[in-house]
Amino acid sequence: MLAQIIFIINKKKNLLIFLGLLDENINVNKDDLSKILREIVTEVINLRLKSFFKIQISDKNYFIGNLDKIIIVIQYLKDNPNPEDLLNELNQRFVAEFYNILENYKVNDITKFKSFLGNIKEFLPEYLKNTIEGLNYIGSETIVEPLKRDAYPEGISDYDRDEVLWNEAKIVKDKYPANFVEGMIFNLEIFLSISSTQNYKIYVDFSNYPLKPIIDIGKELKRELGKDLNQLGDLYKNWDIKRPPHIIEIVEKFKVVLKKFKDQNRLSDTSEIPKSALPELKPLPNINTLEENKDNK
Repeated sequence: MLAQIIFIINKKKNLLIFLGLLDENINVNKDDLSKILREIVTEVINLRLKSFFKIQISDKNYFIGNLDKIIIVIQYLKDNPNPEDLLNELNQRFVAEFYNILENYKVNDITKFKSFLGNIKEFLPEYLKNTIEGLNYIGSETIVEPLKRDAYPEGISDYDRDEVLWNEAKIVKDKYPANFVEGMIFNLEIFLSISSTQNYKIYVDFSNYPLKPIIDIGKELKRELGKDLNQLGDLYKNWDIKRPPHIIEIVEKFKVVLKKFKDQNRLSDTSEIPKSALPELKPLPNINTLEENKDNK
């Protein structure tokens, strides 16, 4: 594998704790990094433990390992037959060296992970073209707020229903352009942009939440995908009524499906959604630097 960057994320704290630049020609922009890691973490949340997958974000290739204590991400140019072996080796060495720190992590511990450079040099000399450097904001703030699921063993009371449905809608509208259909907070028209030429509208009715929502993706898109939603994702197929996924999780997983079909050239171009049809979308907050956090204390 011709690797360019190695990221290591602490799953317990949901922090980026190590970043290794393996190519002097690679520059890491803070805003780009924030976007990349948010997208990766969002997908990893629903994956089984000790699983590996590939993803392309902004025309860059990433290989990800969802391991016991950490998530390891490698940005690469060329792949090889067994990248899992590389991630497993990195995982074993990193956890062995920093087990106690990972279990009892404190903000000041971030600098200790830099010593992993020496360990990498022992078994990855062919990948190391230059000295691995860190970025000063690593470990300063969570990448994406993990979504905790609430339990509804007896359903949602009439007293709490409006608040629960509003919160579900708000989470979606904070990240994606979306409109209330006929003013109903439990019925959303959501705009998904996979590329500049592939834009979609889906409709999600979650009025009976925590029961499974009704999702309308349109006849055209359904025909292109060739499968219904129960066949496209375990999260929707195996909906848990007592501890249901958040609506945003369903939207995120469906977007991942669309991206995979796009990468396989199985999606046709669509007409561009007019900007006038899109509601205002507030940008996600950036990850603060260590210096910014210190200034605020």
